[in-house]
Amino acid sequence: MMHWLDEEMDPFVDDPELLGGLFDQLLHAHALDTATAGVAVLLADVVIESQASAAVRAALTVTLAEAAAAALRDEALDPEGFVNTEAVLRQQTDSERAIRQAVRGVAPRLFAQWDDEPEVMQFALAVLAAACAGADVIPRIENLAAAWPETPRAATLALACALAADNDEAIADALGETVRHPDYNPDAQGDPETLLQCQGLSLLIDLAQQEIGPLVFR
Repeated sequence: MMHWLDEEMDPFVDDPELLGGLFDQLLHAHALDTATAGVAVLLADVVIESQASAAVRAALTVTLAEAAAAALRDEALDPEGFVNTEAVLRQQTDSERAIRQAVRGVAPRLFAQWDDEPEVMQFALAVLAAACAGADVIPRIENLAAAWPETPRAATLALACALAADNDEAIADALGETVRHPDYNPDAQGDPETLLQCQGLSLLIDLAQQEIGPLVFR
């Protein structure tokens, strides 16, 4: 695994299993539903104000991005508007829309912290920008990528830029580069029948979790 240039070496002082449990509650036990979409605001507060390590805050930031991306994937599943049983089952629910709106609402607060954050957090913010079409953050992502020229991490950040710009041609090109990533998982790209943006987000989040996870759970 590549090292971060300003890597924070202090381990997470609490039990890492608690953090794993939090992720499970947020994404798999549906804690981020209509009634608790405010959890996105709470998580943003934790990321900004917490004394936890940068790696932990980065992992929480990617969790926010994953929640927004999951809602977007569901939103894109029936682009033709066909009404059938399968389409109805796949329709984006009010709760999923609320999640995406909540994450997009808190994202600017997190982006505003960019210059004060270490690289691992900036990397996570790049993933969040990709999930929230944060085009204003693209120059910062490009500057971050310049720290690792011609590396898999730079290719990952190029994918984040393309997704943040919501440019299908750039996303396709970036996906072509990212598949050469040594940790590329073809299953992470998702259904090839879905929108390029959804495929790219699935792969980007998988790669981000591989980058950040070892820093949290070591």
